[in-house]
Amino acid sequence: MTGLRKTSVTERALLVLLAALLMPALAACGDDDDSHPPGPGTGDGDGDGDGDGDGDGDGDGAQDAGGDGDEDAGGDGDGGALYVLASELDDVLYLDTATDLTARIDVIDEGIELPNVSTFQTVGEQVFVGADDAPTITRYVLDQNDRLHEDGTLSFARVGVTSARDYAIISATKAYLFDYETYTAHVWNPSEMELTGDEIDFSAARNDDRGVVSLGALRFNHVERGNQLFMSGGWRDDKERAPLSLVLILDTEDDSVEVLEDDRCEYIQTAKKTDNGDVYFFADPEAMAVNDAAPCVLVIRDGDSEFDRNYLGDLREALDDRMPTHVVDGPGNTVYVEVPYDERVPGDTFQDTFKMAGNDYRLWQVDVEALEGTELRSIDFFAGIRWSFVLGDGRALLPIFELVDPADAAQGYRAEVYDVFTQGGPVKLDFGDTSDEARARLTDIVRLR
Repeated sequence: MTGLRKTSVTERALLVLLAALLMPALAACGDDDDSHPPGPGTGDGDGDGDGDGDGDGDGDGAQDAGGDGDEDAGGDGDGGALYVLASELDDVLYLDTATDLTARIDVIDEGIELPNVSTFQTVGEQVFVGADDAPTITRYVLDQNDRLHEDGTLSFARVGVTSARDYAIISATKAYLFDYETYTAHVWNPSEMELTGDEIDFSAARNDDRGVVSLGALRFNHVERGNQLFMSGGWRDDKERAPLSLVLILDTEDDSVEVLEDDRCEYIQTAKKTDNGDVYFFADPEAMAVNDAAPCVLVIRDGDSEFDRNYLGDLREALDDRMPTHVVDGPGNTVYVEVPYDERVPGDTFQDTFKMAGNDYRLWQVDVEALEGTELRSIDFFAGIRWSFVLGDGRALLPIFELVDPADAAQGYRAEVYDVFTQGGPVKLDFGDTSDEARARLTDIVRLR
């Protein structure tokens, strides 16, 4: 599949799930980006590009002290709460709005169908969609009934771009489109839907011996700290990922760029900004499996633009010596970690576990700074997670799915959505879209107002 990037555990688990159905190919990886991976720009719904969705730049996902989570997700099309959400199925993104996430939602049947699109980004109440297979970004705005309709398209064809998949929205007047063929970031204005003519050369990251540069394209893979935009990834070819980590730091004021690499860690994926401004980076699960690498953790300290060479974390220390797979954002200074229990999976290596695990995962919550973890036994063993969707009202949602019958993948799966910020731990949400397929393939949910 085109679309979600870096090997999401969801993609991996869906491969297991669909094996009995002749295994349709799902894209895995990185920047291709099936990083998802979710992957996958920084359009987090607030325009500040920090990935927290709240506009205060503190990385906690809460609007002040705790946000306005008491505002019930109701709405009446006249200034009440409004969300935009999407699911991606078979290379088609289904995009729709909802005033209440617990009321009936049918994003597949009632949403806008967007072929060859991976996800969306937002600024205020405007929604932007970049095409995977064309050099265009389309803007959608709300009508009087709070439904989305097309409101202009920007083409990057005249600057030689062939795909508008990878972009980052910094504010209502500034965004970047990344072209990995020319190692150029093109600056554009989301309000005017015009190119500014400014370009950023990041060819310092080019190294053909390592493969192509692969960076997380989705807002979950980016972190903004002040005027610094952090983008993490590495290099990859058709078969493997180079045993190195890569971070681009873009200065969103003067459009300068710094290229950092680190040979202590295999290809990094998830980034997390803590309350004190430190930015932590976590190893990509596919790279760990293919390269038999450790689940390393790197950090760039607040005020610095280099990796802290005195710090090299190992997530196993927080997980009772277990290997992790997918890492997603959690409240405060924590992340949620998907952890396979290898004693439940046949095979001798982590690569075996990574490929073969079904309902064999537990969810852990890890304090990033202390590197201490807690197993969340309130959620039974499951088959996969995607990202945590920071809504911007103090809440974040995390879809979790499991195989209905681990011995018979043809029986399909069921999925639940959890509120993972408000209570300090996962609480099941009575999510309005009852389709397990749509829940498990949720690409993003953002609160527009």
